[in-house]
Amino acid sequence: MGHRRLASVLLCVMALTACASGDKRPDGIACPTTDILYPVNADIGATVDTRAMTRGARTFADALTDTMVQPDAVRIARPERRSLLTLSGGGQWGAYGAGFLNGWTTYGPRPPFDVVTGVSTGALIAPFAFLGPDFDGVIEQAYTIDKESDLVRERGFWAIFGNAFLDRSGLEALVSSVVADTGLLDKLRSAGPGRGLFIGIVDADSGAFFVVDLLALARSDRISEEERESCFKAYLLASTSVPAAFPPVFIDDRDGPRDKPRMFVDGGARQTVFYEDIETSVARMIDADANADLYVVINGDLRVPEVHTGNNLLGIALRASNIVVDQVSLTSLDRLVQRGRGEGWTVRYTTARGHGCDEAAKESKGSHFNPAFMRCLLEYGEQRWTTQTPWDR
Repeated sequence: MGHRRLASVLLCVMALTACASGDKRPDGIACPTTDILYPVNADIGATVDTRAMTRGARTFADALTDTMVQPDAVRIARPERRSLLTLSGGGQWGAYGAGFLNGWTTYGPRPPFDVVTGVSTGALIAPFAFLGPDFDGVIEQAYTIDKESDLVRERGFWAIFGNAFLDRSGLEALVSSVVADTGLLDKLRSAGPGRGLFIGIVDADSGAFFVVDLLALARSDRISEEERESCFKAYLLASTSVPAAFPPVFIDDRDGPRDKPRMFVDGGARQTVFYEDIETSVARMIDADANADLYVVINGDLRVPEVHTGNNLLGIALRASNIVVDQVSLTSLDRLVQRGRGEGWTVRYTTARGHGCDEAAKESKGSHFNPAFMRCLLEYGEQRWTTQTPWDR
């Protein structure tokens, strides 16, 4: 074996060893968690972070029930039926959800949502869907890019020394500008009682799924306005941090042990749509004579097309991720629909099936955010409202 070849092999071995054993974490953003970060209910099969539970933290079921079941004085001012919207993960497929909301506004009527939840790309849409049709343009703008590098860039060989294959500096800049330019936190603080905005993230260390109460964060008086904005962006980015593809987000728990920053990743690693405590909260709502219409927007077509998978680390990792996400999506949707309908809720969901965007997908083939494909999905989402029914079921 030649010296150059041997050196190359040794370099690869050293790099892979570093990937496997390194655990040097950057300083995290100090953010509050009490009454903002909710664990899910362990009784229905999800992992619970015992650190949160031992501090007596409320579960998401408690938070959702408190939002939906209001005192009589508040309930009189709210409609008898509550409207809930949940937005799935799906990366670039979020363009379908953006278009679908546009069409809903144009051809609706689109109800004002009492509660909105989102995971991954759905988490980015959720705050603006919550605020209403006036913000449809903000959502659309995020999914109409000129080129992939507007959002992400591949890190190449040196990615094996880091924690992600992709550099998402463009996405981070987009989130920062949108949050600041729209005065997002001020508008969320003015939301009336009986409303909720929640996104899902996963604690990479415990594997636990958490729900972030974005309204509670926007209203927190324990941190400064600058800190609120930083934490808001951190939680949004955490929900989009697909493991291995994007870097995780490190957050220091202001309300817990500060021995090391907590590592958070994409909530879609566990669930792509969630109401993990829905059985508990729905039962409480029924006891209080509260009914609801649940709308689910799946940012995807729930199929894994046959493709030629690149015989390389990135190609195999991303293909495996797509397959897993598809299965998680199917399971999450089925559980959500069955639970809601089993309790008498009206449940409707839509997917991007039949999108006809395969030709557009061939442009910039292999990209993670394909501008032509995203434009096609956005148009298809809006066009769903001009067909006989925009809902799959």
